[in-house]
Amino acid sequence: ATGSSPTGKAYVFQQPISGWTTITETAKLLPTDAAPLDRFGISLSGSGRVFIIGADVNEVGGVDSGSAYLFAQTGTIEISKNTQPGGGKGFSFSHDIPGASGDFLLDDAQTKSFLQVPCGVYSVTEADPAPEFDLTSLECTDSDEGGNSSSGDISTRTATINLDPGETVSCRFENTQKGIIQVNKVTIPADESDQFSFTLSGGPDNSAAEFSLTGDDPPFATYLRPGNYAVQEHPLDGWQLQTAVCDNGEHPSSISLLPAGAISCTFTNRQHFSIHIPISIHSP
Repeated sequence: ATGSSPTGKAYVFQQPISGWTTITETAKLLPTDAAPLDRFGISLSGSGRVFIIGADVNEVGGVDSGSAYLFAQTGTIEISKNTQPGGGKGFSFSHDIPGASGDFLLDDAQTKSFLQVPCGVYSVTEADPAPEFDLTSLECTDSDEGGNSSSGDISTRTATINLDPGETVSCRFENTQKGIIQVNKVTIPADESDQFSFTLSGGPDNSAAEFSLTGDDPPFATYLRPGNYAVQEHPLDGWQLQTAVCDNGEHPSSISLLPAGAISCTFTNRQHFSIHIPISIHSP
């Protein structure tokens, strides 16, 4: 207590590793509605980083009704970004952390830190990075192993952060860049309008997609997760498949797509021509 009309104060000290041979003041606690002669600090109870401090003459609830004040040490939240391959840029995040600015951006290997955050439950969500990237890993680590655990949900791209008093929660969002498979159609003769049907299948989801191309269409191209794929052209009456090659040397039926890879495959078909020769047979 200080001054001619004392309100009272509470001081927090941290025990040094060497023991109480020296004293280090780490915090001074004050009530938010301090008034003279409240006798703040007349009683105190604490556990770890949480304290309840009494003021027996505080009159918030009436004359000399008294009050109890709850104090909890703030914590730190760290959000980091990692991309495969490295160098990804401009990933957007939203959050509900109090006292902090709004949405933020992170590039590969960057970290956003929120300091002096009140303990509580918060969420940080990454905006959908499609079509170029997938969120492939989301892990959170709590420095207070005995407290409430934080977690990440890849399906919602959200980290749920349980920030306990005085702890640091670190969450890492990892994105893997997709690759591109492009399919080109060449016809002999050129620019024919017949529709050629294709199936693109495989990948980590073992999915299949159907599409069609004519000889004068632009190439078909799509972003895909890294993995093994196959492109198959279905036979079309009147046409013969001449060649099917990819620019990386692979056959379209066996494509290995890497993160950020780009593979272009070309199917060349030649049209069959029918020659009709009329034949007349005369009896002798």
